[in-house]
Amino acid sequence: MYSCLQCGSVYLRKMDAEECSRKAVETPLIEVGKLLKDYSYDQEIVIRCFSFKKRGHSISYLFEWFEPELKEWTYVFTVHSNKCLIDHFAEQI
Repeated sequence: MYSCLQCGSVYLRKMDAEECSRKAVETPLIEVGKLLKDYSYDQEIVIRCFSFKKRGHSISYLFEWFEPELKEWTYVFTVHSNKCLIDHFAEQI
């Protein structure tokens, strides 16, 4: 068995592990706790990154949004790559 030196994925064949190692690894663009503003629902919604997870060479960000009426952080959603994060929040990163 062979492991990718970049992400730790395990392969039966050495050539597959080497190919995986040549791929770029996404690094976090924002830190946990970062506040962003979203305008998807015709109003300003404050969201915060509460976690990010690395899977292989990719990264996913977990967000929650502030519910002003309840005065608490509630709904959770995920952004599945740096590309998606940049597409939606480029001016805030």
